[in-house]
Amino acid sequence: MAAGVRIPEGVRLDAGGEGGLCSLVIETASCSARLYLQGAHLTHWQPRGAAPVLFLTEKAQFALGKAIRGGVPVCWPWFGSPPSGIDADAPLHGIARTSAFQLMSIERVGDDIRVALEMQATAVARKISGSEDLKLVVEMTIGKTLVMRMTTTNSHPAGEAVVEGALHTYFSVGDVREVEVSGLEGVDYLDKVHGFAHTAGISTPLKLTDRTDRIYQQTLGTVKIRDPRLARTVVIEKSGSMSTVVWNPWEALARASIGLGEGEWTRMLCIETAAIGVCAMRLPAGCEHTIEARIWVEGLE
Repeated sequence: MAAGVRIPEGVRLDAGGEGGLCSLVIETASCSARLYLQGAHLTHWQPRGAAPVLFLTEKAQFALGKAIRGGVPVCWPWFGSPPSGIDADAPLHGIARTSAFQLMSIERVGDDIRVALEMQATAVARKISGSEDLKLVVEMTIGKTLVMRMTTTNSHPAGEAVVEGALHTYFSVGDVREVEVSGLEGVDYLDKVHGFAHTAGISTPLKLTDRTDRIYQQTLGTVKIRDPRLARTVVIEKSGSMSTVVWNPWEALARASIGLGEGEWTRMLCIETAAIGVCAMRLPAGCEHTIEARIWVEGLE
């Protein structure tokens, strides 16, 4: 934690939580939440009067250097497998998920808590990411509405940097087979389940019927998850992000490899605010780019 940072009312610093990881526990009139300093990882957010909005598997691992399954992993500076030229043993989705972040500031504004964290680039992180000249800051405003911002700065004096980033948000749903996802109608996507096939977008809201892993491209559209089982609509508004990823492993993959509890795949849906692939951030020397997601809960339409 940066020198001079004071913890405001409604926030408790839990320095010895699960796995010995340090986290901020938030309890205000507007919400409850938990934010881990490793990975700047929000694992819980629940507006007062609403069911939890984020999904966290019962099998989540809490340990130094281990990515947490669920909540909002921060993917950076690549998404998926490491790019060519990076250490082959480098982790999926980049180094941010398992890196230490320093708490730079935290304040209470009304019933909201505003937090800023900066990734601490270790020598190992620099070696495997080539990110000596990149800085990542994650900011969150946590209240009745959740606002998450990840800002990448290229401090290189001359060279351009191409960087991928994503807020890999796991949403809690009543039953993924019953939800309807709107806001991506007519948007083309890459279908990872079928070898990254370029697929034309459909004209109707998405209803999942099988394993789904899609990268929607060139879209700034607001996405809504209509959830009849929980009698709510979750709204995801974004900026600085021209990619939206929709993912659910479905039963076979959930059982085989990704570490979910029995039947948990039915209670989660990832809608990821991203800048990846052809929509990656291109940062000239001295420039920065911010990806923002703004999330809130409404009643059924």
